[in-house]
Amino acid sequence: DSDMIKWGEKRTKIGGKIIRNDRPITIEILLDTEKKKEIKINGIPNKKTNELVGSINVVIFSPEDLDLVKGPPANRRQFLDGEISQIDKGYRRYMSFYNRVLFQRNSFLRELPKKGNPTSNLHIWDKQLTELGARIIKKRLEIIKKLGLLSRLMHRKITSGTENLELKYISTLDIDDTSSFDDIKESYKKKLEETRENEIYRGVTLSGPHRDDLGLYVNNIDMRRFGSQGQQRTTALALKLAELELIKSEVGNYPILILDDVFSELDDSRRSFLLNVIDKVQTFMTMTNIELIDLKDIKGEFKIYRIRDGKITGSDLYGKDKKHSY
Repeated sequence: DSDMIKWGEKRTKIGGKIIRNDRPITIEILLDTEKKKEIKINGIPNKKTNELVGSINVVIFSPEDLDLVKGPPANRRQFLDGEISQIDKGYRRYMSFYNRVLFQRNSFLRELPKKGNPTSNLHIWDKQLTELGARIIKKRLEIIKKLGLLSRLMHRKITSGTENLELKYISTLDIDDTSSFDDIKESYKKKLEETRENEIYRGVTLSGPHRDDLGLYVNNIDMRRFGSQGQQRTTALALKLAELELIKSEVGNYPILILDDVFSELDDSRRSFLLNVIDKVQTFMTMTNIELIDLKDIKGEFKIYRIRDGKITGSDLYGKDKKHSY
């Protein structure tokens, strides 16, 4: 947060007004080098940062998102959890409770060899962990079914129908995409019992949603391990565009799309495709070289803003029936 404050200054304010379901929502974030971050929603102070999630739906596509495919499982879990959190506030609470119980259980595991605490006390944490973990996994499975269909359609459009993208939930538990909540909970309970000795030895919980992964396969090939750079980027792009459509189907409105300096990482065909599909979504694009894109590929109206030496200058309105010089 401190990077947002201008050099030599002590504080700054970021704010915006959003119209959602014909209702205005005003959000302000006050940053101060000497105080805690202050958040206001419609003028009312809010102590919890995570309350912002869902107040305004946003999809961000940046160069870092290209690591979504080839990066570690934590990247894909974060993507999945972030998407679900935007459309389900209950999921955020379950994740928060789960992480808290997980932390306490891991602490208990580490203390067992030192103090000789009876392992029977582990069932206190196991009961909470399996209940919360099963809810998280069940919701992930539900969303992956929807996201899988949308991302497959997007991927086929990008590749002109030559490739098929498939999403699979890779779990540390013995479950599949048809497993019920009770099935998942029972499987988690059995797994904790099976790995009890190893967990005590290592001092960490070895199974559960915090260890699961999202498998990405194109024509049955694992994109993380064997996908080409072009295939990995196409997969990441398809996932992000599918995220737009999923949020629209769940909440009734398209989210705001932020394209953060991503065009330098895409080839001409992917740039053109991306620009052609975002005309129905309010989009903010940042780039250091505007010549990377052909402005004629942008279907709707748009403005160009330049930032030089900390100053923002705006342009005229461009787009339909308007000039494209800049």
